[in-house]
Order: sequence, then structure tokens, then C-alpha cells
Amino acid sequence: MLKALFALCILQTVVLFFLASRVIMLDEGVATVRTTNSAIDRSQVHPSAQQSTVSVSAFPIETRLREIIREELASQLDGIAFAQAGVDLESVNKSDPTYERRRDSVGQSVDYYVSTGTINEQDMAHLQQEIARLNPEDRMAMLSKIVSAMNGGQLDGRF
Repeated sequence: MLKALFALCILQTVVLFFLASRVIMLDEGVATVRTTNSAIDRSQVHPSAQQSTVSVSAFPIETRLREIIREELASQLDGIAFAQAGVDLESVNKSDPTYERRRDSVGQSVDYYVSTGTINEQDMAHLQQEIARLNPEDRMAMLSKIVSAMNGGQLDGRF
């Protein structure tokens, strides 16, 4: 009986050492991944966006690339649609009633999102598409309104 207890104690000690070594190896692996991810995130964050919180997901680079590609494709498709219709974005008549309605609609959308205090990525992408259809002066005014609201903490969202 004493020999069996002694053998169980030795077996238990070996298992504890094995588990402790596995935990130490896993902890070192997690530390390595964290330093790698933080180095990647810091190198890819724009200096003006470093004050915002960066969340680490499984593939942050891949998801951000997908978002950028979607945005670029949407803007290119909008440009093609205007080109096929014979409309030059730079020469849109500001006094045209449809343009004025579009500009007012975009302004109201910006005001709405600022009043709610938050905007999700899909709504932001749609709003950016609408802003892209404006003249350069109005486009800059709307974008600066959004940026100042985000910087002032009145609007929580991402470009």
C-alpha cells in the first residue's frame, strides 16, 4: 500500500511538471503573438488615429483590406455611373435643384449621425459615397464636419 502511494505521488509530480512546462510554453507563445500584433497595429495606424482604441481580431489586416477594397470599388462604380451619364463630378451645377436636394440630404444625414452620437461602418460607407457625389467645396465641408465631430467626441465611428 505504501509503495502504491509513493508511486502515485511520483506520477502526480511528473504530471504537474509536465503541465507547468506546457503552461509556460503557451504563455511565451501568447506573449510573442501579442508583441507581433502590437508591432503590426502600431505600424499600420495613421498618426492622427493613434488616439483611438485598436481592437485585435484574428486577421485585422485582411478585414481592413476588404473594407478598403469595398470602398474603392463603390467609389469607382459611382464614378463610372456618372461618366456613363455624361456627368463630370467637378462640373455639377450647384444651383441645380437636384444637386441642392442631394447636398441638403447629405447635410441632414451628417447632422442626424452627429445627434445620435454613433455611426456604423455600413452607414459611414454609404455616407461617404453620397459625399463623393458632391462638389469639392461641399465635399470638404461635409468631411470636415464629420471629422470635427469625431475629434470632439460627438460622433463615434470609423472612416
